[in-house]
Amino acid sequence: GARPVATISGTRIRTSPELAALANGVLAHVQDYDDRWHASVQTLPAALAMAETAGADGRELIVAYVAGRELRVHLDTQFRAGRRGDGDRSTAPGWRGWHETGVFGALGAAAAAGHVLGLDAAQTATALGICSSLASGLIANFGTSTKSLDAGNAARNGVLAATLAARDFSAEPTILTARRGLIEALCFPGSRPVETVAASLRSRFHIADRGVEVKPYPCATGTHPYIETTRMMRDKYQLRAGDVTGIVLAWDAEDTNKRRYAANELEAKFSPSFAVVATLIDGAVTLDNCQDAFLARPDVQRLTSVARYVESRAGFVEIQTADGSVHHEELLPRGN
Repeated sequence: GARPVATISGTRIRTSPELAALANGVLAHVQDYDDRWHASVQTLPAALAMAETAGADGRELIVAYVAGRELRVHLDTQFRAGRRGDGDRSTAPGWRGWHETGVFGALGAAAAAGHVLGLDAAQTATALGICSSLASGLIANFGTSTKSLDAGNAARNGVLAATLAARDFSAEPTILTARRGLIEALCFPGSRPVETVAASLRSRFHIADRGVEVKPYPCATGTHPYIETTRMMRDKYQLRAGDVTGIVLAWDAEDTNKRRYAANELEAKFSPSFAVVATLIDGAVTLDNCQDAFLARPDVQRLTSVARYVESRAGFVEIQTADGSVHHEELLPRGN
C-alpha cells in the first residue's frame, strides 16, 4: 500500500513519494505554463516528494532541485541540436520523436531524488542506469493528455530509480556511454558524443547563467514566435480581428511537434494558427482563451477557417484584411 508520506500539491491528499511525484509532475506541466526546457516539472516534484518523505530541510530540497535540473538541462541542450534546424536533425532525439521531458527529465529526477537520499557516486550512476530503462515519452503525443503524463512519469521514475539504487538494486553504471545504452538508443551511434554533456556540466551552472525562465504564455514554446509576431503586427498595422480575411503561416512539414489546427484546448497549445487567432482577438494566448469554449466561438471559428499553411523552413506570418491590404512579417524570436 501507499503510506501517506508525501503531499499532492494543492490538496490534502498524501500518498507514496512515487505517486506524489507522478501527480505533481502532471499538475506542473498540464497547462504548459512552466519553464523553458520544462526543467522543473520533473525535478522539483521528485525532490519535493523525497524531501518531504525524508524530513529534509529547505536547503537540501533546493540543492536536490538544482542538481537534478542541471543534469536535465545539460542533457537536453547538448542533444537537442537539430530540433530547431541546427546540426543534423536526423540524429537528434527530439527530431526522431523522443520527448526530452520524459526521457532526460527522468534522469534529472533521479539525480534530484538521489541527492535527498544521500546516494554516493556509484549509487547515483546506478540510479541513472535504472532510470534510463524506465525513461520514455513521444512527441507524437503533443496536444494530448499524455504529454503532461510524460512529466509526471519522469518524476515518478526518478524517485523509483533512486529508491531502488539505495537498496542495492543493480543497473549498468555507464548507461550514457555504454554500447546500446541510452544515448546510442536515442541517437545514431557516434552522432552525439556524451562527453560534451560532462564538459558542459563541469564548466557552468545553467540556472546561474539563465535563471528559471518561466514562459510568458501557457502554450508550447514553438508557438511563442507566432504570438510575438502577431502582437507586433496587431500594433504596427492597427489590425482588428473582425477585419481579417486571410491568414498565411509558414510550416515546416518535418516539424511534427505542432498541431496545424486545434480541435480542443490541449491541441490549441501546440497550434500556430490558434496562437495567431487568439492573439488577434485577445492580444496574446492566455489561460482564458486556451479553452474549449473559446475555440467554439463564432469569431474564432471564422478566423480559423481563413488560416492556411505554406511549407517553408523560414517562418513568417501573413495577414490579409478586408480593405485588400496584405501584411507580411518574418517570425520574431520568442519572448522571455
